[in-house]
Amino acid sequence: MKKIAIILSLLVVGMTEVVAKNWSDTTVVEFTDKGNKKRISIYTPSGKDFDLPKNLNMGNILKSIGVDSSEIEKAIVSIGNDQDTIVVLTKEGKNIKIIARMPSQSEVQNSEEGDHWSHGDQSGNTNKNSIKNKRFFSKNDFGVYLGLNNWMPSQSETTLRPLGSRYFALSLRKYIPLSKSEKTDLVISYSPELQWNNFMFESNHLLSRQNNQYRIIEASSPVKKSKLVVTAINLPVMIHWGFKQSKLHLGFGAYLNYRLSSYAKVKDNQGKEKIKGSYGLSDYRYGLTAEVGKRRGATFFLRYDLGGLFKKDQNYLNDLRSWSAGIRF
Repeated sequence: MKKIAIILSLLVVGMTEVVAKNWSDTTVVEFTDKGNKKRISIYTPSGKDFDLPKNLNMGNILKSIGVDSSEIEKAIVSIGNDQDTIVVLTKEGKNIKIIARMPSQSEVQNSEEGDHWSHGDQSGNTNKNSIKNKRFFSKNDFGVYLGLNNWMPSQSETTLRPLGSRYFALSLRKYIPLSKSEKTDLVISYSPELQWNNFMFESNHLLSRQNNQYRIIEASSPVKKSKLVVTAINLPVMIHWGFKQSKLHLGFGAYLNYRLSSYAKVKDNQGKEKIKGSYGLSDYRYGLTAEVGKRRGATFFLRYDLGGLFKKDQNYLNDLRSWSAGIRF
């Protein structure tokens, strides 16, 4: 009998330790649910990784965590029946604790500012050394740049078609946190890119070589389209600010560019002709870049070369500097 008592005691102690461990380190999401007009605190094990949905209500958040629809319905009904504390289970069997209360007047008036994500214990006390807010920037992302090209200074013999000169790039970006607060995140990023600059010449002009010098001249016969395409590897390094209340982010930085290939393409009444070559272009380019946008939305970008698009020994074109503007998805 004593052995059985000892075994039971050990099991009780073990179960107590497991439960304590389960709730000793939790992730807390607190928000005002406009559906039932209550302040909701959801406690979930910190090891459970999930993203907050755009529309903060209890059903959406529990679904993001991985709670079955039947358990979600149970939680909604219980909170609606003025039950202040309930526990539901995720699909993996993890406990999710929900506490509901009536919100204060300030929380009702400004519920969005009162929403937060934190780490703490079961009582809701946060660890001073832990992160109080969810990260604004992801660890990495994949982006597509779509925009337009042009160059400066704009001269009569070097005019480009505004809508025909396009910019396209594929970007794999990595974010490194620098600082984090309740209102602002600061990160640095680097993003290897593969980019294409498409420069389409205006009217009846094309790129011509004369005595090892390239210049843009008017064609002797009608030309439908004429363009210069440059493919390059680009490496931007940027600093980004993420403003959590407005969900706005700003980024500034610089880039270094290495030309992989280039070709000229001419379309006339005889057909199309595509010829690869260096065309007096610089192998390396560098410049400044800036971005602004909304979190989880499109980002507007601007890039401006500080170095010339063509080599210095190209007397007719060495003052041209490329710039691009558009949207990053």
